[in-house]
Amino acid sequence: MSSFYRLNADAVNIRSGPSSGTSDLGDLVRNDVVEVTEKSGNWSRIVDAQHANGSPVMLANGRGAVAFYSGQCWATNAYFVQVAGMPNSEPPPEEPPPATEYILHVKDGVTRKFILDE
Repeated sequence: MSSFYRLNADAVNIRSGPSSGTSDLGDLVRNDVVEVTEKSGNWSRIVDAQHANGSPVMLANGRGAVAFYSGQCWATNAYFVQVAGMPNSEPPPEEPPPATEYILHVKDGVTRKFILDE
């Protein structure tokens, strides 16, 4: 089960494992929001990260989503504050009803209306 947290510090390193001795992959900055799926001691496994404006957090090597979704990113959870969700998480759009009427505008200015039988 995922939980969402906002960073309440100036910056935190994103690491390749739950230890300060692992590779530094990049940084989170104040108000970035992360999705966490696991905690290990004072560390959180991050599977998604977004800036406050909803844009994705990119890692130092320019690859954000691949590393995040594969579960290779960790950060200390000492500065996280729980929030409801990601900045740009919107419910999926509703399916529009099937079209039953089409209007065709022909070059000669004549408009034709077609109604499909169901």
